Amino acid sequence: MSDPLIITADTLRQRFAGTVLPVDPTDVITLPGSGRWPASMREALQSTMHPAGVLIPVIDRANTGLNLLLTQRSAELKHHAGQISFPGGRMEDDDADISVTALRETHEEVGIPPHEVNVIGYLEPMPTITGYAVTPLSDLLTKQLNLKSTKRRSNLHSKYRFLSCWTRPIDALSNGICTARKCR
Repeated sequence: MSDPLIITADTLRQRFAGTVLPVDPTDVITLPGSGRWPASMREALQSTMHPAGVLIPVIDRANTGLNLLLTQRSAELKHHAGQISFPGGRMEDDDADISVTALRETHEEVGIPPHEVNVIGYLEPMPTITGYAVTPLSDLLTKQLNLKSTKRRSNLHSKYRFLSCWTRPIDALSNGICTARKCR
């Protein structure tokens, strides 16, 4: 019998099998326990949501197994400053759907071209208290990547958003041996 905490490329594919891109990226799920949250938070979650897409990049490396790619936003930004995140962002008018948004933003932020992404599944849009409905897409990358951090002027902010990116083994995260400062 296999260990349920061991995550492989095959188990990821199985868990995401049958998931589909949401038709309405602003149709968010109700979060468990949100009825007990302060009224201001509940109101923010019921306000008009702006669609956003993020990619959950899972990199399959021969020497370390599956790794998650994470980014950190600049501390200088007005919104989401210093946050650790997956690459992605707000949907633009010319994005055909939310998957285009996630792939475009991933390319802009960390340099992974859309044609190298193999989307294996989708999660339901999740609300944020900042007014976004975030749709996560998961992918499985198997080739060697040349990741980059970017310095690009955002049309929403007057400052540059500097991003750094790094990977963490999924096993380290799922086994609880990752701390805020390092993974053992």
